[in-house]
Amino acid sequence: LKQIPDVAQTQLIGGLRRQVRVELDAERLAFHNLSALQVFAALQSANRHIAAGHVPEDGANILIEAGRFLYDADDVRHVVVDAADGHPVYVSDVARVVDGAEEQIQYVSFGLGPAAAVRNLQAASADGAATWPAVTLSVAKRKGTNAIDITNAALQRVQALRGVVIPDGVEVAITRDYGETSAEKSNELLFHMALATVSVIILMWFTLGHRESGVVGIAIPVTLGLTLFVFYLYGYTLNRITLFALIFSIGILVDDAIVVVENIVRHYRMPANRERPLSEVVIEAVDEVGNPTILATMTVIGAILPMAFVGGLMGPYMRPIPVGATAAMVFSLLVAFIITPWASLRLLRR
Repeated sequence: LKQIPDVAQTQLIGGLRRQVRVELDAERLAFHNLSALQVFAALQSANRHIAAGHVPEDGANILIEAGRFLYDADDVRHVVVDAADGHPVYVSDVARVVDGAEEQIQYVSFGLGPAAAVRNLQAASADGAATWPAVTLSVAKRKGTNAIDITNAALQRVQALRGVVIPDGVEVAITRDYGETSAEKSNELLFHMALATVSVIILMWFTLGHRESGVVGIAIPVTLGLTLFVFYLYGYTLNRITLFALIFSIGILVDDAIVVVENIVRHYRMPANRERPLSEVVIEAVDEVGNPTILATMTVIGAILPMAFVGGLMGPYMRPIPVGATAAMVFSLLVAFIITPWASLRLLRR
């Protein structure tokens, strides 16, 4: 699983890993007048592979390496600890060397809860036990990567390992899937964002007209697209916090477009402006509400932006909300003065 791109770390909890154990015998150590620290030092010096220098030959340097690592239990048994009366004392003379499992220091149990039926988990419950011994393998992703893609890649890799690395008698269960929860929350937030946008457009349809709602329907996606571009420049990913910032912004970013469109429509329907060119009417209507719209937008920015400078643990975590809302308000003001008049000229007809 470490070979999967963008996987930062894997951690194994529980289970018994292979380990060569050296179990010292106190009587043998005393007989050879040795201590446990001497055995430890001998093993540490024997398990070493170092560069010993180089020899120039025929215009090239030949690297010389000394020592090698201990590979198995036999290598450990034949490590010389000391010499007595001209005879070497090996590790096997003072200890029992075992090539097997490590000492158990972590215990993991697996049990089925109410969600087991939903996830179709099958467990070997013939013995009627409530829990079974288990091993937990966790996979962490790199910062800024897509959790959903990495989760799918990890699950595909695990599926390919069934019957090859994972024995047939071992059950594999997904106990926590952050990719699934991230996809669920993101899809829910995207749905609510689309619902809020459609609701605003429908409201404009009933209050002003379908052409006027089309003007607002153009302004909202343009503003959201520019806000997402700011997120990209800041290095923010599309997650639950940034999506919440967009949803939070919809309710305030649409105000500028509504004010401008409503005033354009009001001027457009005045009897005195019936014979005037639409471009002049639009410019006059936008100019009339320009200063109040700018003041209202700056007031909202002044209330939201200081949240971006909050320190502590929650400051960086919640920072995308004031940054996104501020960017959305600035872009909504620009869109209201640039895109909305242009769209009104194209969509509104007598």
